[in-house]
Amino acid sequence: MQGLESRLCGATVAVAQVATKAGAKVATKAATKAATKSETKAGSKVASKGATRVATKAATKAGAKAASLAAAMMLMAVMSLMLAACGGSGAGGSGAAGSTQGGAAGSDGGSGVADGTGAGTGQTGAGAGASGAPIRLVNGKIEIDAQLKAYAKDYQERTGQEVIIESLGGGVNILAQIKNYHAAGNTPDIFVTNVNEREQLADLYLDLSDQPWVAETDAYLTDTDGKVIGAPFSVEGIGLVYNADILAKAGIDPNTLINIGAQRAAFEKLDAMKGELGLSAVVSAAAESGQMYWATGNHLMSAYLSMGMARDDKTLVDMMNRGEIDEARMGQFADYVKLLFEYADPAVLLSGTYDDQLALFAQGKTAFLCQGNWVDPSLETYGVTFGCGILPYAFLETDTPGATADSPTWWAVYRGGANIDAAKAFL
Repeated sequence: MQGLESRLCGATVAVAQVATKAGAKVATKAATKAATKSETKAGSKVASKGATRVATKAATKAGAKAASLAAAMMLMAVMSLMLAACGGSGAGGSGAAGSTQGGAAGSDGGSGVADGTGAGTGQTGAGAGASGAPIRLVNGKIEIDAQLKAYAKDYQERTGQEVIIESLGGGVNILAQIKNYHAAGNTPDIFVTNVNEREQLADLYLDLSDQPWVAETDAYLTDTDGKVIGAPFSVEGIGLVYNADILAKAGIDPNTLINIGAQRAAFEKLDAMKGELGLSAVVSAAAESGQMYWATGNHLMSAYLSMGMARDDKTLVDMMNRGEIDEARMGQFADYVKLLFEYADPAVLLSGTYDDQLALFAQGKTAFLCQGNWVDPSLETYGVTFGCGILPYAFLETDTPGATADSPTWWAVYRGGANIDAAKAFL
């Protein structure tokens, strides 16, 4: 256990070192600003003293922030790991290509916002349809907002049923939003949910076990009694999205990057070529606990529970529920987290939003992005022309071909709604 503790500490230290570097950068900027201001007022000598004083103060604050962030990161990781271990989806748990045990929370990208009672990004439809009152769907994937609204419009033209689409983005706590809506008597007819919310929203779910689409998939979400409560609407791959053009310029074959040794060697090579390739960092990763917990917690931590294992293998989940871990595997995972953080852009890692993380990669400033295939529609908004692919979070020494893929979130129907039949028909 002592060896594992050391490696976990190594991952923590990596975060602290990044935070310290970021703090030093802030201090330098503060010093420069102070120097300029002081020179204007009282000459270079006063400016030098002012700059030193501000730099010292900023560095002190940055050091304190680094320690807090390091502690918070490890606490978040442990809590997220425990959270990811609770439950599963469909028949025999969730997971696919690389297997996702316990259900990985889906992509929450973008910047859509909603208030306590209104509709986040607006509404679709031109009035109540012939079949009755409009039904309202709360979507948690801002990336497909336009496509959903286009489908809703088409659905209304075909059936006469209006569907209002409300999309929430990565800056919104969707679970809290759904709770707020329910408390305000404004619960949507259909809402996005995930495996970790089943107990908290248990009173809202309608039993969908008798729906015809259930026989056509095993990726549905069930409650603890085995009743179907969520309809799958996407399959997503989680892992390292890569810039194929940058890897080609560096002479790196992405097909070989399927174990930790190969990825480490690639990171080292790219880091040495940053100037030549125009990179600010090798990896774009965001671990800010307020908005990006789902990326570092649910997504990254799901690799420990699933990578390289069969889809229905719940060995690690069962161990976690008993309060146990596979020490050797966890040690390898800690080494991988440390590797990602060491080569990440420090500012984005510590305080960046989803949009910051995506922009850094889309602008060609990093070779890798810790996200998944859901970023593809958003890349168009940046005018991206380079090729992309996705790699596994390959923390094992042995090869792990294929990224984790599964249905990450589901649509549930509110059982107390006035439009249940119309909502079920839409699904």
